[in-house]
Amino acid sequence: MNRLTRFGASVGTALAVLVVLAACTSGGADVAQGSPSASATAPATAAKVANLSYDFSDGAVFSKGLAGKATALAFGAGGSSFTLASGGNQASGDSTFGSCDFAFRTSTFPQGSGPQVGDTLKIDPCVIDSDGALGFTFAGTTTKSTRGAALASPARAAAPTPAPTATPTPSPTATATAAPTPAPTVAPTVAPTAAPTAAPTAARTAAPTPAPTVAPTPTPTPAPTAAAGYPGGISSGCSGISIFTCYRGKVTDSVTGAGVAGVCVYAGPPAGCPAPNLNTDAQGNWSLDFPSGTIWQFNFEHPLYAAQLQKTGTTINIAMVKK
Repeated sequence: MNRLTRFGASVGTALAVLVVLAACTSGGADVAQGSPSASATAPATAAKVANLSYDFSDGAVFSKGLAGKATALAFGAGGSSFTLASGGNQASGDSTFGSCDFAFRTSTFPQGSGPQVGDTLKIDPCVIDSDGALGFTFAGTTTKSTRGAALASPARAAAPTPAPTATPTPSPTATATAAPTPAPTVAPTVAPTAAPTAAPTAARTAAPTPAPTVAPTPTPTPAPTAAAGYPGGISSGCSGISIFTCYRGKVTDSVTGAGVAGVCVYAGPPAGCPAPNLNTDAQGNWSLDFPSGTIWQFNFEHPLYAAQLQKTGTTINIAMVKK
């Protein structure tokens, strides 16, 4: 082989080596980026999560009602308490670690939309990544939060500046008032003693003349009521025959007590004063014979009075009431 041939082969070999080296350097960088090693994790503890807040894009790990909803989990001082918030509602309670255990004590979530009071949740494993994110694995699904953010501390109130104490203004000294000069006491003038006036002699009062006693006016006996009764009527009276019983009585006005004339008196069922009828006399008296051995019921009717019906007895006195 001549020198030119050997030189060309050497150059070709050198170019091939340079291409391989360049390819090796570039390919190593792509593999590292495409296959990152898993982040280092450590179990979550109360001390590691105290006063930190974690945001989850999907809250399904806490409740089915929070599936697909952004949810924030914040731990209190010491990590022993927590608050879970989503969509304007929140729940809170106690948290313990080993696994992440949550016991819900309060909740404003409507039923079915988030955790309820009395619910408990146990998540295991529960870890913190090297980048500070909180990772939960529940029911075979791993959910990862954003990096934990410190909760804002309440601002310290500035101490109030004491107001300057005003110097009291001295009160002006009052000018002494001169004591008044006492006026001389004037001796009282003695009034003359008046001579007593003789008491007048009282005149004797004459004894009153007694007034004559007026005799009371006698109350007149009420006259029989002259109201028109039923017309006609048989004469009243009893025969004295032994086979008859004499029935009698008197009808008066219930207010005045005066006898009522013209009252229709008849025996039997009420029939509106059938003929022939018996009427009371001017003083309201009535009497008539009926066969002995039978109990008779008498009716008393007058156009101006309420009827008295079905009265029994041998002497029947009736006080009728005006209509």
